[in-house]
Amino acid sequence: MTSNKILSLIVEQTNPLEAGTQAKYTIRHVDSTDGNKFILSFPRGAYTGMRTVQKTAIVELSSHMKRLTNSLSLIKFAPENDDVEPEHVSNELSSFRDPTKLEEKLIPLLKTGLSSFNHDEQETKVMIIVGYSHKEQKPCFAAQFTPLSAPIQERVKVEVENKARDTPVVKDSQWVRERAGLEKSKAKDVNEVLLTDDAGNLYEGMSSNFFAVKTGEDGTSRLLLPIKGLYFNDGSAPILFPEASESIEFLRNQVKQEIYQRAYKILE
Repeated sequence: MTSNKILSLIVEQTNPLEAGTQAKYTIRHVDSTDGNKFILSFPRGAYTGMRTVQKTAIVELSSHMKRLTNSLSLIKFAPENDDVEPEHVSNELSSFRDPTKLEEKLIPLLKTGLSSFNHDEQETKVMIIVGYSHKEQKPCFAAQFTPLSAPIQERVKVEVENKARDTPVVKDSQWVRERAGLEKSKAKDVNEVLLTDDAGNLYEGMSSNFFAVKTGEDGTSRLLLPIKGLYFNDGSAPILFPEASESIEFLRNQVKQEIYQRAYKILE
């Protein structure tokens, strides 16, 4: 029986120490489009989520590469029951921690995936994972390509949860494991969970950035979504925003235009 599910494509480089035309890949289709499931199917590593425009270019590719190299430099890939990264591991990850060498590996991987992934007219969401397998004694380097959902037009609900990250600048796949409980517990009509600390400071979304515009005082695959209400799990009354902000609507339109100008062409 043929499945009616939309498939995602996973491309993994089998010789991750090579670059350019020497790179070899395995390509497989899977029924799940779950990015978290993809990330957690690999050993711990750094990850980032990208999106295409016009199905051929990646938005803010240089920022995503910088995020990967920075995160990889801060994560120590030590074996179990150890806290020191072995020298041979550092040597094998050195090309992934260097922006220029990472680009030499990432562009061919993206070309392979985007040219192989056909899904009508939708844009593509791309998840990248770079880690190290102590079991296989080599780096892990893979990407998942899935259809990007249509942009949300209306304002969204968000929940507030007391769970701030220790190192938010590091895109560590360990965080994907830690946030799994938040994703399961949030209401179905809630788009995102904002993270707060004991003092009530709001830091970021569980899987996106967050900012606020205070009236009268003068980025992501989801682009920019205005919030219509904050809901708290501690029993506090929700904070509702009955009217849309003109400033945020202006920024939202600017972001839509900006992504086309800041996209890196992968396919001709």
